[in-house]
Amino acid sequence: MLLSSLTGGGIAGVVIGALIIACAFIIGLFFLLGYVTFLAAFKRPKTSDPASHPLRAVFCPHAEEYAEKLAAAKAEADSAEFEWVSVESADGLKLSARLYKKEGASVTVICMHGYSSAGTRDFATILPYYFEKGFNVLLPAERAHGESEGSYTGLGVLEVADLELWVAEINKLFAENIIYIHGISIGATTALLYSAKNLPSNVKGIVSDSAYTRLWDVLSYQIKHLYKLQPFPILQIAELFAHRFIKIGFHRDSALEAVKQAGVPILFIHGAKDVLLPIYMCEAMYSACTAPKSKFVSETAGFAEAAIMDTDNYLKAVDAFFSSPVESGSDQQ
Repeated sequence: MLLSSLTGGGIAGVVIGALIIACAFIIGLFFLLGYVTFLAAFKRPKTSDPASHPLRAVFCPHAEEYAEKLAAAKAEADSAEFEWVSVESADGLKLSARLYKKEGASVTVICMHGYSSAGTRDFATILPYYFEKGFNVLLPAERAHGESEGSYTGLGVLEVADLELWVAEINKLFAENIIYIHGISIGATTALLYSAKNLPSNVKGIVSDSAYTRLWDVLSYQIKHLYKLQPFPILQIAELFAHRFIKIGFHRDSALEAVKQAGVPILFIHGAKDVLLPIYMCEAMYSACTAPKSKFVSETAGFAEAAIMDTDNYLKAVDAFFSSPVESGSDQQ
């Protein structure tokens, strides 16, 4: 109707009509890209194994090299005796976790896994260490993952309130226990955001493996470097959908700012070859952290691969942290 009225004005009308249609198409395309970006980032993952993700070459660049080792470690984790525990999130989701109990344990480690993954995978190589130390271990299935409910993940942001619930649950079950948080990827970001909260006195430290600084930072980096697109206006539109569906923004929650107020020691871990969450984010957070801190960078590891690609050094760094976390303050390569 509009086009036919414009074409009545001759060539100028045709040009104007074509421009209007082209602009509408471009705007629609950007909104579609923004919506797809939102869904790709936040919609419940269809798999709990990053190696089967469409971006597996990025998530697991060395998957074939360590597949056998990881499969054996995961099988051991899956076969260990555990019990299910659950909490209800503030938005009414049932969140489930595996609890591995050790007789007489005085320490519980809460292990927060990464995106499109599971605790028995991400922590497969570290669980034997924790078991040998005689620690209880809680492996939550994060919202929109595994056995936990939810249509959308919060990419580490919504999960902070969930982590607070898990800490409270451990304090109910083991009133005298010391608590540590060990996070990988979005689980690490959750732990760092949590570090700035008013923590219970028995929360004594955080292990942060492959965290990112802020949603805006990591999403804009990935759009540029993985998809070869410009973030504007795709990311702004994706943020509109994030506000609408999960009530979060991409700028507000910053792990970089949180660690400036951290109330417990932190061990920062990262892979030097990480192209998904670039190492400069780890370096920035380590520099900004005002709490006792230490750092381990694996020169051979990509995204969240240090525990598998560099197991011995990974365990040394973690063991040093647990042996005297308050005195930690060294860089390890």
